[in-house]
Amino acid sequence: MVNPRVQPPALAIRILHGSLLTGASLACAVLAFIRHQTQPWLDPAILAGGIPAVLAVGLLVVALTVVRSQIVPRAYPQTADVYWSGPQTRGRVVLFWAMIDGAILLSLVAYFLTGGRVPAVTGVLGVLVLAWGRPAVLEGDEAAGTP
Repeated sequence: MVNPRVQPPALAIRILHGSLLTGASLACAVLAFIRHQTQPWLDPAILAGGIPAVLAVGLLVVALTVVRSQIVPRAYPQTADVYWSGPQTRGRVVLFWAMIDGAILLSLVAYFLTGGRVPAVTGVLGVLVLAWGRPAVLEGDEAAGTP
């Protein structure tokens, strides 16, 4: 008997990605609003001209090159639920999204503390990369044109 509370793997992955993207987007908006209402807590020069932003870009580069290359696209006859039920696929995708989310959070903390534009741009770039790395793209459906 199938438990009606258990979500199919493809839906669960899409919900996870949506939650990460929504949380990162809301964090950007809230921290930008708070930053414009108050003075920076630290001088931008203390963080040596954007070291956190450079680290965040490094995380994004590693996620997009090393980790993304290990995510195998879905095979043609394979359904989305079968594809996402594999632990290797899920593990690599969660690592991919976690690295991007870590880059976003690192950038946002640096922006919140310093008010610098470089961390702000890096945080927005991270959100765009996370939005691009949605499940349909990782499955390979975007390139193949299949739903």
